[in-house]
Amino acid sequence: MSVNTISNVIIGLLPVFTFLAVLFYHWFAQRLPDKQREALMHFASIAVQHTEQLFGGSDNATKKQVATQLVEDLFRSFNLPQPDATAVDAAIEAAVWTLNSVNTQQVAQPVNASPQQAAQPVTPPPAEKFVE
Repeated sequence: MSVNTISNVIIGLLPVFTFLAVLFYHWFAQRLPDKQREALMHFASIAVQHTEQLFGGSDNATKKQVATQLVEDLFRSFNLPQPDATAVDAAIEAAVWTLNSVNTQQVAQPVNASPQQAAQPVTPPPAEKFVE
């Protein structure tokens, strides 16, 4: 093979190698602890809200078991590595606490509000960011 043939093959395959490198980078980046933690907090929040909607009257142990299973299913459905059971448990407890504190703030609003206060929309608290 001549040098021209080899260089043409390399130049022709360069986009394919670039595409594969980008795919590998995204696959690898999703498995980093920071990304896994973000996904865990997001999935735990979804699981707790979903569980409260469907099983609001059930006991806490049942709701926690359902939320834990839902978090594990979400990780499986997105082909992400499963976090440790302790981390899932802590994330669910944090999501429950956040949900309860938001509900407590909404209930604590005055009942006899003036028309101007009643017309103001209630804005949810800003999403928490993790700081390393």
